[in-house]
Amino acid sequence: MRFLSNFFGKRKDSTTLYIEALEHLVDGKTDLAVTKLREVVQLDSSNVNAYVQLADILRKRNVIDQAIKIHRSLTIRQRLTKEQKILIQTSLAKDYLVLGKTRLARESSKKILELDRHNAWAADFLVRIAEDENDWEKADDLLSTFEKSSGDKDARRHARYRMMFGRSKESEGDLEGAEEDYKQAITFDKTYADPYLYLGNLHERSGDLEPALEHWRKFAELAPSAAKQVFERLEKALFQLGRYGDVEDFYRHIMVQNPNDMDALIGLVDVLQAKGDHETAMGIVDDALARNRRSIRARLARLKISLRRVHQDQLSAEVDKIVELIPSSNGQTRRSS
Repeated sequence: MRFLSNFFGKRKDSTTLYIEALEHLVDGKTDLAVTKLREVVQLDSSNVNAYVQLADILRKRNVIDQAIKIHRSLTIRQRLTKEQKILIQTSLAKDYLVLGKTRLARESSKKILELDRHNAWAADFLVRIAEDENDWEKADDLLSTFEKSSGDKDARRHARYRMMFGRSKESEGDLEGAEEDYKQAITFDKTYADPYLYLGNLHERSGDLEPALEHWRKFAELAPSAAKQVFERLEKALFQLGRYGDVEDFYRHIMVQNPNDMDALIGLVDVLQAKGDHETAMGIVDDALARNRRSIRARLARLKISLRRVHQDQLSAEVDKIVELIPSSNGQTRRSS
């Protein structure tokens, strides 16, 4: 018997197989994980976690009906622990949400909270359903309720909900109500950029350009990656107010914060060229190219300035450099022969 055991090897127990399945899941090898999980449930049909993992994989593979069938069958099992009940209802909530059955998804989340009223996942899941339905009032109320038990406060989310109240009012023509909501959003979170954008837009609509400029500047400062949205409006407002020099100052301020902001660089170069200060514009572009020789936009800006000052052979060389930077059909950059 010992000889046969050594020859064929020992059969792995369900616990070892389950651990191996989890390792495959972590490594992204879902096919191997499925094979191991099936072996687990064949050896030990009481392994609820293995069934949940199998059904979760089915959901991710868009076999939703089968996933729900497995998860629901687990709910009627006897002697489930509280942790197992929460695990099953968590997966069911995800199943139902994928199918768009938000009522059932809510019910599963509420069952989790009945088992554990401090369960952060279920609380956040309910809030996110309200967000997806654009029910900002319910989202705000739910979040406030759960924050009372957790002791934490998510100022950014409350600020977003208040801002979205304002967006709804603005779309309905209630500009005063919208302005009040945008201001309240800022009181929740002064670092949240979007309310400043919408406040600026409101002031522009009413012809109050000074406060519009103030809010747009704040938006650009807090959200540099999205600042391009206000550049054209801000330039127009400053020109209307006769504050031409402030346009240059604005772009320089943006570039101090983010030297690689190509939108601000192009704006500054255009302003300098309008003033006839081509040397300074060229210097700024050359500084940008020193930081990134492969920037096509910086090359084009340099070419634009060069059109006023250099000979055709130099322009041709500059165009060649730009062409070399443009990806070819195979994804490689072109090289001149």
